[in-house]
Amino acid sequence: MEELREVLKTEDLTQTEYQGRTFEVLIKSFKTHKKFLFPAFVLFGINGYVLKNFIVFHTISKEELITSFLITVAIEFILSLFQNSVISKIRGKNELDKTNLIFKSIVLSIIMTSINFSILMMSNNLASSIITIVLALCFSYFRQVYLSRDLNFFESIEENFKLLDGNRKRIIIPFIVVNIIFYILSFIFLVFAVIIGNYSTDASSELMVIVILVLFKLADGINEFYRKILASIIFLNVEDNQ
Repeated sequence: MEELREVLKTEDLTQTEYQGRTFEVLIKSFKTHKKFLFPAFVLFGINGYVLKNFIVFHTISKEELITSFLITVAIEFILSLFQNSVISKIRGKNELDKTNLIFKSIVLSIIMTSINFSILMMSNNLASSIITIVLALCFSYFRQVYLSRDLNFFESIEENFKLLDGNRKRIIIPFIVVNIIFYILSFIFLVFAVIIGNYSTDASSELMVIVILVLFKLADGINEFYRKILASIIFLNVEDNQ
């Protein structure tokens, strides 16, 4: 991480370099951050099973919704701890003590899960898309600031806007690329699951749907860890070269 730290301090990385550095850190994380990755992947897999009816048939019971919400809160909590750890290792220091980090991670996990579920449950796809785009354009650096700096919620929002000034495209463009790739993979997974789920009724077909959805959510987990690393690297590069 020391070499990456120096690079981020002295160079403005290109879009390609951001992706390459993120992939390097992700690969290393399977060794250095196993305590975060393993439980998160288990939860992602379980969530794929819980959401099978919603993903395939667009129906969900109250119990499934509550279970999935709680699982997602736990996942977001782990992702928050992971992102703080990545930023701290690259920086070589951690501004947050354990109590403050846990508090911030709980707050952020509840907020992020509530926002994501609200958008997911919206019947108007245009409205949900607009909300997602606005949040991405206006709060791209907030999470990184809040989880790594000794600032409160509102101070983090203010710092986020400062970092966005002149640096919005630096973080938006890499995520557009990542989103396109993941959406293509998601489409392939979900098409198979929907086709099998709607046109086959035997037990083996139902098992296959579950396997596909669990694999899809595991891929979603890798995507989420990749995105947190990517956002952290861009944030540190912008912060060090203002």
